[in-house]
Amino acid sequence: MFRRVVAILALVAVIFVSGILFLSKFSLASSDFIELLNYDGNPDNNPSWTHFNCSTSSVSNNIYLILQTPTSSLISPEIYLPDCLSAVLDFQARTYGGEKYNSSTNGTTSDIHLKITSVESEEDIVSRPVEGNTMSSTPSIDLTKYCGKKITLIFASPNATSSKGFGLDNIKIKYQPLISNQPPIANAGEDKEVQVNELVEFDGTASTDTDPGDFIVSWYWDFGTFQLLGATTSYAFNTTGTYQVSLTVVDSQGVSSSPDYLIVNVKDNNQSNSTTTSTTTTSTDTFQVGDILINELLPTPSSENKEWIELYNHTNQPIDLSGWILLNKEGSKYSTTTLSGIIEADDFLVWEDIVGNLNNSGDEIILKDPSGQIISQTTYNSFSSCYDCAWARDELGNYALTITPTPNAINIITPKSLASGSSSGSSSINNQQSLSVSTTIATTTTTTTNQLTTTSTTSTTEKINPLLLIVINEIYPNPQTGEEEFIEFRNLDKQPVDLSGLVITDASKKKFKIASSTILSAGGYAVFFRSQSKIALNNSGLETVSLSYPDGTIIDQVSYNGSRKGKSFSRKDSGEWQWSDIPTPGQENSFAVLTENLPTINLYVNSNNGNKAKIKKVVNKVNKKSSPSMSPIASMSPIEVSLYKVRQLENGSQVKVVGIVSVPPGVLGSQIFYLAGSGIQIYSYNKIFPNLTIGDKVEVIGELSESAGEKRIKISKIEAIKILGHEQPPTPHLISAAEVGEDYEGSLVTIEGEILERKGRNLYLDDGSGNEVNVYLKSNIVLEDLGVKDGDRVKITGIISQNNNGYRLLPRSLQDIEVIKGEVKGDFVASSYNKFGKEYYLSAVVIFLAVIIIWLIYKWPTKKSSN
Repeated sequence: MFRRVVAILALVAVIFVSGILFLSKFSLASSDFIELLNYDGNPDNNPSWTHFNCSTSSVSNNIYLILQTPTSSLISPEIYLPDCLSAVLDFQARTYGGEKYNSSTNGTTSDIHLKITSVESEEDIVSRPVEGNTMSSTPSIDLTKYCGKKITLIFASPNATSSKGFGLDNIKIKYQPLISNQPPIANAGEDKEVQVNELVEFDGTASTDTDPGDFIVSWYWDFGTFQLLGATTSYAFNTTGTYQVSLTVVDSQGVSSSPDYLIVNVKDNNQSNSTTTSTTTTSTDTFQVGDILINELLPTPSSENKEWIELYNHTNQPIDLSGWILLNKEGSKYSTTTLSGIIEADDFLVWEDIVGNLNNSGDEIILKDPSGQIISQTTYNSFSSCYDCAWARDELGNYALTITPTPNAINIITPKSLASGSSSGSSSINNQQSLSVSTTIATTTTTTTNQLTTTSTTSTTEKINPLLLIVINEIYPNPQTGEEEFIEFRNLDKQPVDLSGLVITDASKKKFKIASSTILSAGGYAVFFRSQSKIALNNSGLETVSLSYPDGTIIDQVSYNGSRKGKSFSRKDSGEWQWSDIPTPGQENSFAVLTENLPTINLYVNSNNGNKAKIKKVVNKVNKKSSPSMSPIASMSPIEVSLYKVRQLENGSQVKVVGIVSVPPGVLGSQIFYLAGSGIQIYSYNKIFPNLTIGDKVEVIGELSESAGEKRIKISKIEAIKILGHEQPPTPHLISAAEVGEDYEGSLVTIEGEILERKGRNLYLDDGSGNEVNVYLKSNIVLEDLGVKDGDRVKITGIISQNNNGYRLLPRSLQDIEVIKGEVKGDFVASSYNKFGKEYYLSAVVIFLAVIIIWLIYKWPTKKSSN
């Protein structure tokens, strides 16, 4: 008996373990769906539904609807299905009366006929309820293609009779919403109380963005009458009062925050109004680290020059240096130089008579205030191979060797390796782009030991502005409804340029100062919208926009006379200007339509000597060849071309193409969608698209262009897109990582491989072809739902896109990521049963052996007891 019990328990254990192994081979997926609709079968609870010749019945007080005549029908109200990743219709049904299952027709006589209607289409679906008097769930019906549309449901049973029909209950629509980008949160900091003319620091670095992978790219400080840009900025109020300052931030997806406000209470500092006297911070005051900086030093002068250390007063008050000391290390000891004199606010002073020497082989320099506190210090290495080179502090606070000493002037960092073939002055302009550069340094000598070089020496230094290759590139004065005015600049240089302190001005003399730390990349664009600059461009009459240095010297200037609604005034590469139908802020200018009556343009170019030369350029009038009644699209006679050949045309060509939508608008970007085939991006600055879904066949007319190396077609009007019909969703190209490139740019592809690394929103995929693929996950994909890890083998479908860093694969949703080996999470995917593998054969062997063991235990003869 005992052996039988053991055998049974062992058999149960084997079955249990085998069941776990078997069930583990099914991939189950889950997701967070939102219930949009729930019809509970009771007409009294659903007055917005229409019931024709319907009756009701109930089971255990649960009322359900009965359709039992050929004219019975249930019609829903119009249902708006929001933009979504996926949607399903579920309902329960049962046979009613004498209805029986008919094996010959593989269904029942009163099959449920469901019609789904929308503005664009009608769809008929037949559903066969299970025979019996119990409500059972029917197969789910996919409604994904209706996301973003209005639909109506009609249930009917044309073959039903008074004794045969079916019951309906629990009709539900559920959808998986698009993951919307949450706006960032601005943090302007605490309220401030300051004195008149005190420099107030504003810090917005505590602002946050909660969306995974997003980050803040712009900070806009609004002072009411003007705006400053930058994560940190500063401003001095010159009159007493209470001021409200707001901070608005923009994230990497272009979404703006709500403004955060702080209050600045500016009080009178009770000082004399005389402009000839000023308050000096004395040696008895308390100083902070960095109030005075060791800004530059020259340890290896040529024979005709002296060693010197330059100090910079980083405060807004003059400081008396009585009692301050400089220490320079010589061996194991420090030599002490006692300072005296006054260093003016925001000014430089150079000390030449140094006790001891600045060592060529390296030294440590320390500045202490009268209390002995270290205020600034720096250490440098050997200068023995670089005579007349300086050790200087850059704008970020870092020290570096430079071949361009600038005593009593803003530092210029010119590395020794970049100096070949040019003078130090020209090299410094090309490599540093300072807003003011010292080109002539007056020679001064101190007449008294340990006296500071006087301020008068500084005043003899000639300062000019460098030649900045910045141009006004596009102006949008009269936008369409829902759009915003903007002024765009472009950097024509091959290296970044610092725009800090430059001033934008219009004809009314309204000024906007660009904040500190505003760097424009090489070839890049800087766009200032009206909400940022507070500059309102004229729609009629003469308007002049200029960009100038802080001293008023004009860098570039352009004028127009009268504007056009929805058109931007844009600069061509030739320097000529033209009105364009397609505004392109932050992008290459587009000239899809020729326009007439181009205005006179005044351009100013600065020469190296600081003088400005005025060049007057008159653009000839250009007349449209088409009649006024023709649309801009028609007037350009677009070239009809296939998607396979469109890439062979030159940028700027007007084209007409036909393709199947592979990615609808709003999935990979609010301004773009993609067509399948050879694949190409369709771009609209105004985000104007018809309601498109995957599989829609469309005709597109627009201008062929390029952004970050990727070809695209730009459109300006919704009429440029015509829906021709709807077809099956496009089939992706199966390619290897080695094939990722221009041939498949813009195409829908599938690549299978192993995840080498997951880093933020980037996956790096290796398919064994010798190349890796960068898979980038857009913000509509929730990282927490991804459920993949390094080493997992996946099959990923998406668009091959190009940016400044190269090609990458962009999945449209989690459904585009199929885990071949690993856990699947977070999306609604049909359950699938994998083919038999070695795990199944192992399970079979385990079960077989277990059965043999149990049989042996059960049949093993018992030992007979001896008499």
